[in-house]
Formats: sequence, C-alpha cells, structure tokens
Amino acid sequence: MVTRFKSLSARGAAAPRQRRDARANPPARARFPARSAKARVSPVYAAPWAVERAELLPRICRLADRRIALGGKVDVTLKALARRFDGRPLKRDRGRKLQCSFPTLRRLYYCWLHAGRRRAGLELHYRPPTKVHRRDLAALGAAALSPDTRSLADAWRRLHCPPGGYYGFRCALPSRLKQALARLFTARRMSLASGREVAQQVAALSRTTR
Repeated sequence: MVTRFKSLSARGAAAPRQRRDARANPPARARFPARSAKARVSPVYAAPWAVERAELLPRICRLADRRIALGGKVDVTLKALARRFDGRPLKRDRGRKLQCSFPTLRRLYYCWLHAGRRRAGLELHYRPPTKVHRRDLAALGAAALSPDTRSLADAWRRLHCPPGGYYGFRCALPSRLKQALARLFTARRMSLASGREVAQQVAALSRTTR
C-alpha cells in the first residue's frame, strides 16, 4: 500500500512539471500566432461577428508576416492562407462566414502593413443608417407630383441636399404611398410612350400628304 501511494504521489508531482515543460516549449507548428491584446473594433459597427473578425484577421496577417519573413513569397503565402481560412463560419454568428479570399486578403494585408501592422487598418467603418423624417418624405412626394418627374429616383434627384440615399428614402416610404407612386409613374411613362407613338403617326401622315 505504501508503494502504491508513493507511486501516485510521484505521478502527481510529475504532472505539474510536464505541464510547465509544455508551456515553456510549445509545439513547433501553432495554429495561430499568440494573441497580443484584446481586439478593438470601431464603435461605428461593433457587432459580435465584427469583433470576432477583428480578432481573426490580425492573427492571419501576423501568420503571413512570419511565413514571408522565413522566405515565402507574398502571393503564394496569401493564397495558401486564403484557401485555409476563406469561408470559415464565425463562431459568434453562424450565419456569417469569414470573407478572406485571395484578393481580399491581399488588400487587407497591405492595409495592415500601411497602418504600421496595427488593427486600425483592418477595422470596419460602416456608416450608421440615416433616419429619414416625415418632412423629407413629404418633400419627396412633392417632387414626385411634378408633371415632368418620371420615376422615384428622378424625384429623389430633384431634392435639395437629401439627408439620405435613394434606397433609404425608398425603404422609408409607406407601402401605400409607394404603390400609388409606382402606379403614377407607370401611367406617366405609358402616356409619354403613347404621345411619342401619336407623334410618329402624325409625322408619317404629313410625309404621305406631301
């Protein structure tokens, strides 16, 4: 019994030493370089998948930098990493995948280099959606009522300094107003086409009478 307990105690003493040796001498081929600091994402767009993207891309760039420093060619290294990581589903949003094809990864890698190998070159800078107010929609409707307006995009272009883009205005329109405007513009285009057809027929008649 004493011998058995001695062997168990010897194993327990050897296990922490093995763990310490494994920490001191990590395996030669690591999946990623070690993390340096917590990833920072622009406050403009800090969704969970964007945070995970901001953590993965700098590590991929550092891995490419190490392989290139060991003598690898830039394009060959980036193509290999793109085949390895492109399309990988993100853990924090399974509906999204990491977009790092070879052209995208090469662009991001050079942005990372120009930023001084900092994460600032890889951050997302999406603009928040602009809120379209009722007065802006009323101005769009007034521009659409002009007889020479042929489409909703034409009405939006007639606005003076619109606060948002065309698609933002289109999505903010109530559905009934949007359908009424679609019918109005369709009728105007049909009447314009009918007017052109009548003009052509009148011109043909005037030529035959001569």
